[in-house]
Amino acid sequence: WQWWPQAGAESEDALTITEFGMLIEDSGLIGKTSADIEDELTLKETRQAFAAAQGEEEGGGSGGLKHNQQMDFPEFIEAIARLGCLKWENGPLPVLKKIEGACLAVCNAVPRANRK
Repeated sequence: WQWWPQAGAESEDALTITEFGMLIEDSGLIGKTSADIEDELTLKETRQAFAAAQGEEEGGGSGGLKHNQQMDFPEFIEAIARLGCLKWENGPLPVLKKIEGACLAVCNAVPRANRK
């Protein structure tokens, strides 16, 4: 979580939607990765997973979603799980394998600044 470079980040313990999108792009999850199965993931779906992981506001009464621009660690984990299910939504993989695949991709992401 905190290993990800966050140039200009406002907080060390949160990711912005831009940072989250860069991480997902660097993980290789964006786009189609296999010709054999339908596994395309878009930036729009990535933004939607970020927003959906924000959850409902506590004590908000309106029942609406929070419109936070940053996510904390539990929200990050939820967003990665959501992306795994979106990436391979039409595939034969069990949900656990979809989430595991997304987690592995994120854990093995190489930041752009570190690429040679």
